[in-house]
Amino acid sequence: KSIVIPDSVKSISICAFAHCTSLKDVVLSNSLTKLQTQLFEGCTSLESIVIPNSVTEIRPHAFGSCTSLKSVKLPESLEVIPEATFARCEALANIEFPESLYEIERFAFNGCKSLRKIVLPQKITRLAPGVFPGCTSLVEIVIPEGMTELGGGSFDGCTNLTDIYCYSEEPPLIYRAFDGIS
Repeated sequence: KSIVIPDSVKSISICAFAHCTSLKDVVLSNSLTKLQTQLFEGCTSLESIVIPNSVTEIRPHAFGSCTSLKSVKLPESLEVIPEATFARCEALANIEFPESLYEIERFAFNGCKSLRKIVLPQKITRLAPGVFPGCTSLVEIVIPEGMTELGGGSFDGCTNLTDIYCYSEEPPLIYRAFDGIS
């Protein structure tokens, strides 16, 4: 139900805690630099996670299908959120992106049904296709000044999205980013 990974631990293997359905509380080592692929995938009782600032890389699917995950504290040095990192985290209601972030890969937040507001950091200039599809509670998105492109299906099926704030002088190229929204 609960684990504390001591600071002496510098690395954790791929899938180490995958599908530990009773795991609710995790304290990560301050010596970790990478969270491996599928590290916590399917941990359906995990409610929150604080990723230490020592972590500079998160691998794909690290928290996929953590259906009870409500809160995530991302490290200040994180530059990329890879493919499907938080896919199907249905309880995730909000997430704050660090200013160091410059890329969010496809399906990173696919099916995050409780996500309500997205404020993209200034360094992101292009949104990959299909980053936030199926985020049915999403009502507001803030697009930073330097955004040049919104990839296809970025907000596909975000049926409650009503407020889009774009601070770019030139509107970004939009390739079917808002399919399924009336």
